[in-house]
Amino acid sequence: MSLPSQNSQALVTVVCACREREVVAAGELVAAFNSFLEFLSDVEVDVPLAGKHLSKMIAHCIRREALPVGMLDDPPAEFVQSGRATTFASETLALI
Repeated sequence: MSLPSQNSQALVTVVCACREREVVAAGELVAAFNSFLEFLSDVEVDVPLAGKHLSKMIAHCIRREALPVGMLDDPPAEFVQSGRATTFASETLALI
């Protein structure tokens, strides 16, 4: 699985390097990604593939152990209410 763009690849590289060097805690990264997930439906109005790109990025980070796989078990409430949380988690897990 490849990431959708060089920018996505660069971001995943930076995120994973920060975790490996313990510059940022896993919980802080989970909170950052969850903040984005909370408003993903709104973002997808303007960027329809944002969810698929984000899913690939999270899968890469989980595979490199920068994010815990358990982050998919506790999505933000608004993301759950949007009805996308289960599908998003399934798609992300399939990419790992």
